[in-house]
Amino acid sequence: MPHSSGGGSHSGGSHHSSHRSYSSRSGGYRSHSSGSTRHISTTSFAGSKKYMYYDRRHRAHYVYSNVDLTKDKNNFSPFRLILLLVYIPFFMSLIPMYKSAVIFPHKIDGGNISNEIVIEDQIDVMTDKEEEKLTDQLEKFQKETGITPAIITCSNEEYKDNTTLENYSYDLYVNRWTDETHWLIVYSSDKDYILPGEYEQWFFEGMQGDETDSVLTNNRTLHFNEELNRALTARSQYSVAEAFQNSFQSLTKRVAKTEIQPEQLGVSIAVTAFLLFHSFFMCGINELLSHKKYLKPVEVSENTKESVCEYCGCAYTEEVRLKYGACTHCGAPLKPISR
Repeated sequence: MPHSSGGGSHSGGSHHSSHRSYSSRSGGYRSHSSGSTRHISTTSFAGSKKYMYYDRRHRAHYVYSNVDLTKDKNNFSPFRLILLLVYIPFFMSLIPMYKSAVIFPHKIDGGNISNEIVIEDQIDVMTDKEEEKLTDQLEKFQKETGITPAIITCSNEEYKDNTTLENYSYDLYVNRWTDETHWLIVYSSDKDYILPGEYEQWFFEGMQGDETDSVLTNNRTLHFNEELNRALTARSQYSVAEAFQNSFQSLTKRVAKTEIQPEQLGVSIAVTAFLLFHSFFMCGINELLSHKKYLKPVEVSENTKESVCEYCGCAYTEEVRLKYGACTHCGAPLKPISR
């Protein structure tokens, strides 16, 4: 069903549619896995043992852990990655969110280029020549978007005692067209029954079919309403027809450009970040990545002595020499270290 695209008035300015549908700390960290708590720190704590390990640059480091790093396979089960399947539907749901946040120029389908453009000036606010120029601009808009525009003017007395301009515009739309590819704008005024010098009260309201939503987006119709309201207010510079003509000309150029909806894009990015953060920890990817840095760990005594390989300078302890028998970096034999 059609819905309002917003509107404006001489005294109230433009308005928009109200019917649009749509853990770490000080040198260590803690992580939870398989029902137990792993604690690894650069400082000693109750129940911990000291380990020497190498990073990927073959530099030696010492840490304290409450799990045996020489036997523990990072305390990570590959089966936890199966949980990623649970997140697939959530990530898939982000696709339409991003599509609605970034709108690329396109023409709606439906063959509306052959539909008749309507200009019905019931209160005679446009000249014949102005209607011709306005029709030319509306045809350009129709050719660019596939949407068939219609402009109808009426007196305020036509509806004000019985309903609102929005409801009146809705009735006009559904009684004239059965499709959802038209955009009707109704302009009403009291110019024919105000006294000389009195303040003219004019209003306009848009009614768009549901299939036009992909082109007549929230931002675009808001921009159109604001421009049209400003032009109609500047009556000394623009006639009613010129106000519509200039506003449609600006909108036609606007719909030819890619549009980013900042609010929608922000929500999409926030949801993506949350899902990535949640899956990162729930599936244990943080543990898998973090513990890969503990290469060739060896339990060492609290007061262990350290020496370096005389060939490559890689540091080692007596415990490392006894376990590996040679330098873990270059493979050269290591000299015993006196305790």
